Amino acid sequence: MIRRVILLYALRIIFTPDSFAQAPEDCDCVYPILFVHGWNGGEGSWKNFARELAPIYGNEISEYTPETPESSVYYANLNTIHNNESTNIWGLNGVPDFPDYIDDDVIVQDQVHNGPRLKDSQCIYALSFDTQKSQVNADFVTRNDPRWDDEEHVVLDNNQSASNESSALKQGYALGRAISSVLEATGKEKVILVAHSMGGLACREYLQRSTNNAKNGIWWTRPDEDYTGHRVAKLVTVVTPHRGSNTAEGVSNVLTQGIFGLDLQSEAVRDLRFAYDEFDFQDGSG
Repeated sequence: MIRRVILLYALRIIFTPDSFAQAPEDCDCVYPILFVHGWNGGEGSWKNFARELAPIYGNEISEYTPETPESSVYYANLNTIHNNESTNIWGLNGVPDFPDYIDDDVIVQDQVHNGPRLKDSQCIYALSFDTQKSQVNADFVTRNDPRWDDEEHVVLDNNQSASNESSALKQGYALGRAISSVLEATGKEKVILVAHSMGGLACREYLQRSTNNAKNGIWWTRPDEDYTGHRVAKLVTVVTPHRGSNTAEGVSNVLTQGIFGLDLQSEAVRDLRFAYDEFDFQDGSG
């Protein structure tokens, strides 16, 4: 409870006083908030907290359904390629497919035809990796989709990390795509990132991964965009393991997956470790 109060207060002072003079229904904030969930999370991770902010910022987190494709959630699937090959964000050929799809390991909702779309002019958005690969190329299934538990539509592969347990590298790339879409939907110049747990590492991956020219982050623009800078006004992280974590090391993965649905051999956990034996983790990208 104390942590929630502190975070509410922090978000209040992040904005300039003038931003609070706006009527909530106008959604005319200085910068939109983009919530980022942690390991094994999804858009629901921040839903209750966003509801508390709604009287100030004008909207809650609305999720995608097939009946209401417009939402305030940006969806991505981070492990689209299900095979025994070692892949990466842009597939085996290493070439970005945007806006189409050939073999990218990461696909975002902008590449999905007749899929989720962002609502315009919101002040609160969320990013979700809680998706499953569909049998159809350039398509994925969200948790609110009736196809979620249908094996005829969803690709299930226990030898790959779940999308929301994939590598920080892929999370940072997808976050950059989400930022571009949120700014396009709002007409704003920057976002405020609010991240829980490993979501903070996704934000740092986005902000800090650079080319040989340290001034230019490699995830700061989409393949079809010009250089724009990182476009982040503020970053707030909550219980993020910034120095890594060996938590649950030595715990049975069969136990954690079977009871809690947490994969201790996933790409995400690998990226959290100070050190690890590569044979303890699944093959995959990132």
